[in-house]
This record gives sequence, structure tokens and C-alpha cells, in this order.
Amino acid sequence: MDKKATALMRLYSLLDRIIEPWPTACEKGCASCCTTHVTATALEGRAVLDYLEKENRILPPNLDEGELFTPAVTTNGLARLCMERKEPPEEFKPDHFNPCPFLEDGVCSIYPARPLGCRVMASSSQCKPGGFAEMDDYWLTVNQVFLQALEALDCPGKFGNFSMILQYLAFGQSAEKLLNNEPVPGLMIPPEHQQQISAILPELNRILAAAMG
Repeated sequence: MDKKATALMRLYSLLDRIIEPWPTACEKGCASCCTTHVTATALEGRAVLDYLEKENRILPPNLDEGELFTPAVTTNGLARLCMERKEPPEEFKPDHFNPCPFLEDGVCSIYPARPLGCRVMASSSQCKPGGFAEMDDYWLTVNQVFLQALEALDCPGKFGNFSMILQYLAFGQSAEKLLNNEPVPGLMIPPEHQQQISAILPELNRILAAAMG
């Protein structure tokens, strides 16, 4: 396992430790948020492909079913635009999101390797079909910081819809709808969360430094 792949696992582990004491309603079989809306980096896509190979499994055949959400800007790209006081570009959001192709009987079949976009979904109440997760403002800040760190870790890799990332990596499909990862222009941390989140930042920095050193 190379340095970046190792750092990705450390990033996941750190988030798991943070979320463990957090009061959430998420449980096995709750899959309302498991849709084709999820984004990921190419680093995460390779981790999923490695997991499937290890488990002697193949990609689901319905990766390209339906219209897929296509982000117009990366997480760090959005942070950069905010710091520049510029409006982000419009992005394509279909009216309906299909269930994630990795769902099997309502359960994630790649749970140990699921991308960060799935891991950060931690709702304080049960999500009903067609509803939304309810997340504390501080947890949203934690999400933002981890997603920014992940993108920086995978520079100069690709970012986009999870299904598109996998098709790009596994089948050599066009990267036209994928975006280039960007470095962190500055962490998007509201003043009221700076003290609380400062306990997380040293370990995050160590993870990134070890991968890039």
C-alpha cells in the first residue's frame, strides 16, 4: 500500500473515532441517503476497486443507470471561490437520485471501503425516503474539513460523481465530467467552531505530511 492509500485509511480511522461518541440515528439497513448523489476522489475509487479485487467481486453492472449528479466544483474549489467572494458555477442535479449501485438488500456491500462522502453522513434523526439527514452545525464543519483534507491528499487526482470515478478508473471512460483536485486554499471553519475543531487539526496535518513527505 502506497503512502496516499495508507493516509486515506488513517483519515477514515480518525473520522470513525470522532463520530463514535456522536449521537446519531444511523443504523444498518438505513439507506435513504445511499444514492447516486455521492462524490469521491480517484484515490477513494482505487481503494474501492482494491477492496473488490480482494473480495473476489466485480463492479455492479448498473453504475451508469439513470442521470448522475455532476458537481461543477470540488470541495476546495468551492472554498477558493468563497474566499475570492465569487459565485460557484451551476451544477447538474437530476430531479431523482437512484439508489447506490452497491446497495444489496438495503445494506452497503462495500462498507469497509465506502468513500468519505458516505462516512460523513451522520443524521441525528432517522432519514425517511425522500427526506434529508439532520446534522449539527459543528458536524457539518467537521465534514468540510475532512473533505478538504481528502482532496488535498489526492492532488493532482480527479474528483467527481462516485460512479463516474469508478467508470473512469476501471474502464478508461472519459474524464470530461470529472474535475481536478485542488490544494486547500484555507479551511472553511466558522469562528464559533475554531476552538473545538483545533483538537483535530494536528492529527490531520500529520496524516497529510506523512503522505506527502
